[in-house]
Amino acid sequence: MNEPHHTAFGAESRAELRTELHKLRPALYHRLHGLLPFIAHPLARRLWKLAGGLVLLAYFAFAALILTLRYSVLPNIEHYRGDIEQMATQALGLPVRIGGITAAWDGLQPDLALSEVTVADAEGRPALAFSRIEAILNWSSLARRQLRLSLLAIDEPVLHIRRDTKGGLQIAGIPVGGGESDANVADWVLAQKRIRINGATLVWEDELRAAPPLILEDLNLAVDNDGSHHRFGLTALPPEALAARIDIRGDLRGDDLARLDTWKGAAFCRTRLC
Repeated sequence: MNEPHHTAFGAESRAELRTELHKLRPALYHRLHGLLPFIAHPLARRLWKLAGGLVLLAYFAFAALILTLRYSVLPNIEHYRGDIEQMATQALGLPVRIGGITAAWDGLQPDLALSEVTVADAEGRPALAFSRIEAILNWSSLARRQLRLSLLAIDEPVLHIRRDTKGGLQIAGIPVGGGESDANVADWVLAQKRIRINGATLVWEDELRAAPPLILEDLNLAVDNDGSHHRFGLTALPPEALAARIDIRGDLRGDDLARLDTWKGAAFCRTRLC
């Protein structure tokens, strides 16, 4: 019964659309016609050719980089293990040892996996150990000239945090003083897409109080960053004599850890003291 009415309504809508497009055509013509002298200028044509050549050159350079990584570098990544250990040692200023390294691809992104990684402090004591680290490289690293990862996954790390007799704090053997370098590390963490830490053990050693080590086990951390939007979840199992399982979650917005008062969002913590 209503079909003719709907058909007429559809035809009327199409007619109105054609009328509006007909009215719009002269305006578009005059605007584009005004740009024609600039587009047709010899200098503009040369600039367009130069831009096209640069885009084509960048395309082939990126393709060459992908092919070199796929068929030359990554299949032989184990041969570079010593060089990677040396670079990591120089960057941290602490001895770094890597048990093994393998490489694969996650789509077009290189996927590196390091196993049995250990870091010792300046006195040779264990400071940090990982059973496995997986890092998927994000190609935005090239444009930003800074390492950006689509995924950083760490399995079963053991992290030592120490406070010496003078009150100085060390995390994984690296002194922490709240300086610019610490802020840079925090900003770098917030710039990574996804961070996953699974089955971690945190050891707190307080030489200032001469207290026995406090061990936090089965620590799991998930962090998702998308620009200024940050979501995280953390669970951990403290000693039974202190508390039950800790569960901390948050959904925050902010881009500068030095200005926490400008951050917005929500967070909650759930545990039970024993």
